[in-house]
Amino acid sequence: LEFRRVLFRSGLAALKVVPAVGWLQILLFQAALEINAPQKDDKAPGDVQPDASTFPKLEKYDEAGALAIQNKELSNGRLAMMAIAGTWASDYLTGSKDVIDVLTGN
Repeated sequence: LEFRRVLFRSGLAALKVVPAVGWLQILLFQAALEINAPQKDDKAPGDVQPDASTFPKLEKYDEAGALAIQNKELSNGRLAMMAIAGTWASDYLTGSKDVIDVLTGN
């Protein structure tokens, strides 16, 4: 599989280029992460931050500050999910071309 075959496809068309063995590899990697990196008992659900001093911890904020940061992260994640869902729906329903398709002549 050549990367440029995937690179110059956009939207749902890019999903069709990856072979079944590639999807299997992705799923096996995700399963390995779930099994080999379980949630630690002393952390809140969803707190997957590494235990390193280079990353700021929520513990350094007061409760209101930590909650504000978590709400911002959730809101941004939800917005990103809605944006990609809208892009995929548009691509599926209209077959429209994305900007990269127009620029590359695909």
